[in-house]
Amino acid sequence: MKILIVEDEFLIASRIERLCNEILGFVLSKITCISDLADAKAYLKTNKVDLVILELNLNGEDGLQILQQFTAESFHIIIVSAQKEKAIDAFDYGVVDFVSKPFEKEKLKLALDRQVQ
Repeated sequence: MKILIVEDEFLIASRIERLCNEILGFVLSKITCISDLADAKAYLKTNKVDLVILELNLNGEDGLQILQQFTAESFHIIIVSAQKEKAIDAFDYGVVDFVSKPFEKEKLKLALDRQVQ
């Protein structure tokens, strides 16, 4: 499984990466962390991923732009964000799960487990 983490806060991105490694183990083949919207869009245009873990507020930019641009792609998206009010909008674009911040390992584990079953 190839995962792209799109998160602008370094410590949170690092925690998500560490937890993905712990939870997914050998199922995981590659994790890439990107901190801004433009770089994430460029990466998705040129790289195949299975799962995107996305923050909705990226340095003031709206992460929903990724959902709007890449809805027909073959990857799944899990939102990890404190912006609970945008959850319904995110699900309208086909997001498979929403983990609200602050989050516990078990919440992320549930969302990831649903993707590898």
